[in-house]
Amino acid sequence: MLKLSREKDVYDHLELDDYNDFLLKRENSVDLVTAADVLVYVGDLAKTFSSASKALVKGGLFAASFEVLNETDCSESCRGWHLEKSGRFAHSSQYLISMAFQNNLAVNVSKEFQPRFE
Repeated sequence: MLKLSREKDVYDHLELDDYNDFLLKRENSVDLVTAADVLVYVGDLAKTFSSASKALVKGGLFAASFEVLNETDCSESCRGWHLEKSGRFAHSSQYLISMAFQNNLAVNVSKEFQPRFE
């Protein structure tokens, strides 16, 4: 992926790193953290929300997409997230709001949409 991106010669900087480690190296220096179609591959988001919060400057934004967990399809063992048959994780709205609150992030916009069709 990085090789193809380099070949396009449109990016100022490309780096291969773990998502959380990358953010933790940039404490209080980032205006916007994005995670589009990324966090569906992570179950427990505690470290992710924490590292995003630490990287952001005051007033910075964390924009991410999630697959919403239908909590009626989930047993008590879900903990707010569940590995779906698709191989992706779904997260409950309550869990996401809780993660945001615990990491001093406000939920400014929450919108449900269909990110992919299978």
